[in-house]
Amino acid sequence: MILASMLTMALACAAAQARSSPAPRADSCEAAWVWAGIPPGAIPQSVRTLYVYQGELVAHADGVHFTRGGPWPSAGDSRALIPVVRLRGEVEAHECVRVLESAANAWRSRGRTVPGVQLDYDAPSRRLGEYARFVREVRSNLDPALALSVTGLADWLVAARPEALDALAVAADDVVFQLYHSHHPVPRLGLYHAALARFRQPFRVGLLAGMSVPAAVRSNPRYRGSLRFIQMGVPAP
Repeated sequence: MILASMLTMALACAAAQARSSPAPRADSCEAAWVWAGIPPGAIPQSVRTLYVYQGELVAHADGVHFTRGGPWPSAGDSRALIPVVRLRGEVEAHECVRVLESAANAWRSRGRTVPGVQLDYDAPSRRLGEYARFVREVRSNLDPALALSVTGLADWLVAARPEALDALAVAADDVVFQLYHSHHPVPRLGLYHAALARFRQPFRVGLLAGMSVPAAVRSNPRYRGSLRFIQMGVPAP
């Protein structure tokens, strides 16, 4: 997500710092998801880090298959890049690690800085503890130079067991709770703001491009910034 040894060392240091110290509290659009249909070059230069969708890793009866989607390795943009892989079904951790590292290496081979990777998975709230264990296994086998981020459903904040939420946040290097569904903010946002106030680990929030960071979230001492979902025709804030 660079063959020169000095840059490789810098990436490793950056990933280690991401795991050991809080990220800056950035309310401007400094990081954004680049999903299918949106070329990275269309994202404003004010966005410093691109979370680029790579495709789906899907468990089928005959095995696990990775279907590519979204932008794939290309040059022409020097911003830091985080490959994002979506999971469907019960995938083995080693398969997940293989795909994440392959995506990261593919972008690095084109000269891009890739400090981490991200998993996107809609785990049922009642099974969040199992997902946390899966994430821990992925993290333990993933290249140490890659920070591991995971997306989080807003529903987990109100329906999952607090200890499962804590376990997930500890297993990953970064958790981003998405306060939207499809192309709309989640209903009754205040419920999730209150749940975030009770959450005991550092977090970021995922917002649509047109949404602002709520004051109740921005003032939370564990808030570490936002990640925006850029939509065609909706300017980044």
